[in-house]
Amino acid sequence: ATSLGPLSGAPLVGEQGKRTMKTRTLLEKCFIAGWDHHEGSAADLQVDQSVELQREPSNEYDTNAIKVYAGSHMIGYIPRANNGALALLMDEDRVIEARIVALDLASSNPWKKCAITVTTEVVNG
Repeated sequence: ATSLGPLSGAPLVGEQGKRTMKTRTLLEKCFIAGWDHHEGSAADLQVDQSVELQREPSNEYDTNAIKVYAGSHMIGYIPRANNGALALLMDEDRVIEARIVALDLASSNPWKKCAITVTTEVVNG
């Protein structure tokens, strides 16, 4: 994953008056895998829509598997090549947020139909 550094921030006052900065840090940007095998086409999707990530450590093909849900619809997975570090963070109960950043539902390539970003909040200072 390519980190783009802080995406936004707001100064906070931490312990003993020390200034801290909360930032959203990009962890991953990827297309959703398995679109054609799940419910992506059935979900009413929009760019900038929040999606839920859910770990699936019991997955027989990939113990780092992370499902992607839009509402009650499972629309696919974070690709195996991109899920190792995210799985570790999720297993540590880090707050991870994901949003749809691109949709091309007319594409004949199921790997190019839906792209998401995954971010986490970091407190610096």
